[in-house]
Amino acid sequence: MVTKKQLLLVIFGITLLLVTGCRRGQTSDISDIGLDLSISPDPPTTGPAAVVIQLTDEAGQPLAGAKVELEGNMSHAGMT
Repeated sequence: MVTKKQLLLVIFGITLLLVTGCRRGQTSDISDIGLDLSISPDPPTTGPAAVVIQLTDEAGQPLAGAKVELEGNMSHAGMT
């Protein structure tokens, strides 16, 4: 038979796993990063488009190992 103490320990353990597993990854703020954004076709039109994002360091060299996320949707009011 499971005791109340054992049940509380199991619940605590599961909660601890969920909290640590659902947290955001580490991020760091870096100053002096250049960002160049271009959209093709220019000017943008209805339909497919290509978005190019270039990150550079303070010396103007391409930034290696950066992770960039871009989300495009039309989920605002009236567009769903």
